[in-house]
Amino acid sequence: DAGVAAAKEAHGTRPAYAEPSAAPAPPDGGGPQALGGKGGGGERLPRLLVCGSVVLAAWLAVDPERRTIDCALATMGFLALVPAQLAMQVLQRWLREMPATTPCKPFSQRQSMQADSDEGSSIEPAAALLLARFPGSEEVSKATCRRFLRAWKGDVDGATSGIQKYLEWRKEVRPEDITVADIKNELATGKGGPHGFDRCGRPVIWAFAGRHDKNARDIEETVKLILYSLETAISTGEKNGIEQVCFVFDLSGFGRKSMDYEVVKRLFLLLANYYPERLGQVLLLNAPKVFNVFWRVISPYIDPVTFKKIQFVSKNVFHEFIEPAMFPQEMAEMLEQTS
Repeated sequence: DAGVAAAKEAHGTRPAYAEPSAAPAPPDGGGPQALGGKGGGGERLPRLLVCGSVVLAAWLAVDPERRTIDCALATMGFLALVPAQLAMQVLQRWLREMPATTPCKPFSQRQSMQADSDEGSSIEPAAALLLARFPGSEEVSKATCRRFLRAWKGDVDGATSGIQKYLEWRKEVRPEDITVADIKNELATGKGGPHGFDRCGRPVIWAFAGRHDKNARDIEETVKLILYSLETAISTGEKNGIEQVCFVFDLSGFGRKSMDYEVVKRLFLLLANYYPERLGQVLLLNAPKVFNVFWRVISPYIDPVTFKKIQFVSKNVFHEFIEPAMFPQEMAEMLEQTS
């Protein structure tokens, strides 16, 4: 078991998705100012109180006859603003105390291939040992073993358990059998699916967040759309010798209805448990300031390795990641209108 020991020494034994991590920050308003930092609601509270008091005093001096009823009504309306201002001040203070973050760098297929080459001598013996534990399985190849070993930081026993659960899940769910008819309602929204390749040759899965409504979706059909997109993209990539996929999230129109924590949770659990090392890169395009709130909630629970693959991009540099000829029609039209 020299290969197993070498793999554990090179990768450690902690499984993926074990601990929170600091998040890359969205550009333009990624910090407290996006929610009213310096100069925001909390800083205006003293001025609001002073100005309101002066106005009320002046009103009482000018019109003493109606001061009892009108003053009471005005005071109630004025004081109703105070809790909202105090809440904003508390939120600002909480955001200021959070650790600062910095944007991450793009993660390319070339970097992934280099990492594979660097670890090859240590992981190959362990992969061979792991493959021997699943004789005759059509679902388990040496590439499958390598992906699960990386996800489990070289722990062969952990990877064995992971593959067993993976095989049981595929037998029960049968994601490869999902058809367009099974997701017709989700497809009708135009919220996304596989289309084209990025500049590293990875199939791209597009998601248009502004078209997703958490109050109108069927969670199971939404998950089926994710599985259909993953299975289609992976199958397309493997025909060209590419194992990983690229996700593009167009955040134009992102709002409260798009903040679907359950879908995000299910997506990351699927990637971690049943599609390890399939994610090549995640591009977050056109992130509005409101997305900062959603991002701060979900980002601590994303695996640190995944963070290296997440990149906030603007429309001005988006073509550096994906050729315009590979854009879906609606994306090409949107970028053309805003250029």
